[in-house]
Amino acid sequence: MRSLLRLLFTLSWLLVSAVLATAQVPHLLSPSVRTEIYHIVKSVLASTGVPSTSISIVKDGQVVYLNPFGKANLEMHTPARTTMRYCIGSVSKQFTAALFLYSRNNTSC
Repeated sequence: MRSLLRLLFTLSWLLVSAVLATAQVPHLLSPSVRTEIYHIVKSVLASTGVPSTSISIVKDGQVVYLNPFGKANLEMHTPARTTMRYCIGSVSKQFTAALFLYSRNNTSC
């Protein structure tokens, strides 16, 4: 479960930092896929106790999905925003490097 949490944070950081957070993202995913993403993320947040995350999906260089989940501030009940920055520490460096190398070697994906 800890690995899943690290992966969730890493993917959030990588993908959200790759796009302009204030950009309007058209809904290019089907409603059923968006619903599935919503339920998976809500389940992970609930089971791990993580207060918030932002999920972004980039396909062919275009952002096809961008959505914040959870609370930015638990005391004030402030919802998460796509413009939030997450402090994830140094644990993500190896994932960042691996994803970069993977993407450079697999351009057909």
